[in-house]
Amino acid sequence: MFQSAILQQFDKSSYAGKIFVTLQTNNYVKMDRLRIGCVTDEVCLKDTASIKKIVKEHRIDLLVFPEMHDSTKDLKVKDLPEGEPEIVAAEMEWAQKIDCAMVMGMDDRKGTIFNVFVNPKAKEKETKSQVYIKHTHPKKYHSPFERDDYRQLCETMFQPILFHDWRLGTTICYDCNFSLFSRMFGKKGVDLLVNNTGANAKKSKWFKYTKARSIENHCNSVVTMFRNEKTKESNPLTYCFNRQGGEISPEKCVDDYVYIYEVEYDNGKPEIDEYYDERKGSINNSIDIKIPEGHIEKLIEKAKHIDKDIYCFHHKNRNVILCLIKGDDILKPEKVLRLLYNKRLDVIKNKSFVIVNQYKRLSKSFFQSQLDTILKVRAVENLCAVVLESDKFNKCYQSTYCKDSQIIKPTNGFYGIDLHRTNGPKHTGLHQNKQWNQNIEYLVSKLS
Repeated sequence: MFQSAILQQFDKSSYAGKIFVTLQTNNYVKMDRLRIGCVTDEVCLKDTASIKKIVKEHRIDLLVFPEMHDSTKDLKVKDLPEGEPEIVAAEMEWAQKIDCAMVMGMDDRKGTIFNVFVNPKAKEKETKSQVYIKHTHPKKYHSPFERDDYRQLCETMFQPILFHDWRLGTTICYDCNFSLFSRMFGKKGVDLLVNNTGANAKKSKWFKYTKARSIENHCNSVVTMFRNEKTKESNPLTYCFNRQGGEISPEKCVDDYVYIYEVEYDNGKPEIDEYYDERKGSINNSIDIKIPEGHIEKLIEKAKHIDKDIYCFHHKNRNVILCLIKGDDILKPEKVLRLLYNKRLDVIKNKSFVIVNQYKRLSKSFFQSQLDTILKVRAVENLCAVVLESDKFNKCYQSTYCKDSQIIKPTNGFYGIDLHRTNGPKHTGLHQNKQWNQNIEYLVSKLS
């Protein structure tokens, strides 16, 4: 059931330019649930005795720390590939003191942000240590997309972490805003996605992104972020969802900085969340094109067929790309990305993208609890409009300038779309140069 992983000895020469998975041998027993401690305070590792006590008293299996934890800065890492043995050794020492597996974020002096998973009690076929590097970042930081060995790197970086017969994947902060990275784990059957984030993440966005990642990958997910006193009352510090996108509430919060979740292996139940409102909708101030509600075929009739399920028609100074997605295929990122990154679209200039999701039979409960979130997220992560057509009802969504989702209210049987916010996935900020583009397209091809 397990994929083979790379056994790593602490030989510095073997770390150069590589990220490795480490295993050790013994027997272990599958757990039907994990107890996860989400840590939100940046100074807790200064007092390992206190957090060890919390781990023991509350039977925590895995600790998750926020992005770039301040307690790691005394490592003074110059460069991730060269410094990785020291990083892993230092984190393993912390984990041994705390007596718990953990995921901790840090950065090196060159501006590479990464997570390290360590398990000091790893047994047979379990992962002892693994590193994941953040792909999305402000300009002062470095992305693994900039590395010449990225294609080799991603083979190990996206290997699921093996922990008590669960498969885990990790992403960092804004990486969770794009389906591409978590889906690299999801296609390998992960049971839990872990995301650690900094402060000031807007709830209306992070909540939907995290829920969508659980639904589309059919896995549990958990997010932890730094305590921020200014936003503490309005923005939760942690989120957790089951495999169907139902929210899991923390069992308790210990000492106001360790939120404990008990995550069960089974599916859990779907949930209509606080961001669903069937009455909600707005009309754009700027309308460039009107899409007929429930009758996308009227646009397809005048469009040019580009490839399977892809059409294009010229409107004013834009080439509007229609990507047709049938039914539940909208839940599979690779099905969507395969259309948006189709090579035949490369020669077309001034593109605007509209994803059209068509259902012959759509359950209202499924739409309210799961599909509504997915469609909102598809619009934002791909900078496009998303149209739903079904036997029950029709909907339209669009990304906002602040990378949140907007529900478009129909008027006189049409959705008014602002094409300035439909430039497609290559205009989301994820694509920064030719090398990034090539590596992103490589990941898309691997998924597809």
